[in-house]
Amino acid sequence: RSTNGGNSWTPISNSGATGTHVDQHQLVYVSNSRLIVGNDGGIYVSDNMNAGTPTFVNKNNGFNVTQFYGADFHPTTTDYFLAGAQDNNTLRLNAAGVATGTAMVGGDGAIPHIDQTNGNLQIGAYVFNNYYRSLNGSGFGNIASNNNGQFINPSDLDDNGKVLYAGEAAGKFFRITNLTGTPVSSVQNVSLMGAREVTAVRVDRSQANAVWFGASFGNLAPMILQVGDANGTPSVFNFATITGAPANANVSSIEQDPTNFNRLIVTLSNYGITSIYQSLNGGSTFQSIEGNLPDMPVYWSVILPSNIEPNGPGNGAGGLMIGTETGVWFTTNVNGASTNWQPYANFPNVRTDMIRYRASDRMILAATHGRGLWTAVLTQATGVSNVTATRDFIKYVSAQNNRLSIAVGNGPTRRMTVELFDTRGALLHRETRAYGNATLPLGAWAHGAYIVRLTGDKNEVYVKQFVK
Repeated sequence: RSTNGGNSWTPISNSGATGTHVDQHQLVYVSNSRLIVGNDGGIYVSDNMNAGTPTFVNKNNGFNVTQFYGADFHPTTTDYFLAGAQDNNTLRLNAAGVATGTAMVGGDGAIPHIDQTNGNLQIGAYVFNNYYRSLNGSGFGNIASNNNGQFINPSDLDDNGKVLYAGEAAGKFFRITNLTGTPVSSVQNVSLMGAREVTAVRVDRSQANAVWFGASFGNLAPMILQVGDANGTPSVFNFATITGAPANANVSSIEQDPTNFNRLIVTLSNYGITSIYQSLNGGSTFQSIEGNLPDMPVYWSVILPSNIEPNGPGNGAGGLMIGTETGVWFTTNVNGASTNWQPYANFPNVRTDMIRYRASDRMILAATHGRGLWTAVLTQATGVSNVTATRDFIKYVSAQNNRLSIAVGNGPTRRMTVELFDTRGALLHRETRAYGNATLPLGAWAHGAYIVRLTGDKNEVYVKQFVK
């Protein structure tokens, strides 16, 4: 505080019982004695700002504004989360709803991990490459102290190999092996990265000891690399720069399809650029799937199983869910430049840094930077409704000679979506095309019964079972 027009300043607050939380964002005088303060800890108020040493009172009861960078969930305990928060520690939360977390690691909390094959192995992260480990889900001890990498450093845990992979200085990555024994830290060079730095990490779903890295900055276009033997002597299996992404664009996440390992989703967290790309050939080339998404940073993506309905029963299944600068968005039909993204109406308009999906109970977890953690249980499509067909929409559907023939009517439809399901209700194929007669090849499908559902852009619908 200054009482002489800014010529000199005296500290009037600390982080003790009568002070404020650290990192101030906003100061609002209500009167000459009442000051409202917004900071990393929420809202604090002083009613004696005229005193020599003002006192502040915490006003955060029920006020959920924690700024999380990342979170993970326990593989078998429903409401058990580990989450890293800006200036609010790495927290363990054990209850649904607005609740108080238990600090497991102090200071800035970064990207935490819980082993999905052994929930007792947990990793807490401070800034850069400073990591803490627990083998019992309780006490955490330091296992690495390295001040290279990003301030909030990207990392991923190989649950099977018990190895943590993370960013480091330009042209390098950091790893910690033997996480269930005596951990061993090392720095590995990847010369192909050049001056780029690791900004995203994803353990490969299909190949043991392989890792995907997103490399950014260095006045170079961002690059995606697949590194093999990452826990031993690393070598680059595959790499590609993202065509169309400008130099210094930031790769924020990499997602790999658990049912099609050649499919990758890459997000970038900058304004003024294309923010989401897809590869269908194992990372050799990437195409934009930005569609109608507004110009904003995208921080994370999750590929949903084909039978999971992101927007409730009967509103489409599968697709993608993404964390953005304005909350969580989703699509059930990835279709290149025509991809139609929708925001969740009941989710806050807040930066969302990470999303995770737990298949065992269909829980989705979103870590927001300003509104705490959010969870939901997604619905599962268990079949296809036997609805009444819209008049004049479809004349008939016929399956013969390994082809599905669709004959349309004379309705006002302009575009239609074709979906094929097995008899359990699992989505096998989806495409959107112009309204008109169509033929779909069925040679790749086994002999048996299937269901086709056609929907039009004016809510027309036609459902029919057929046998190949």
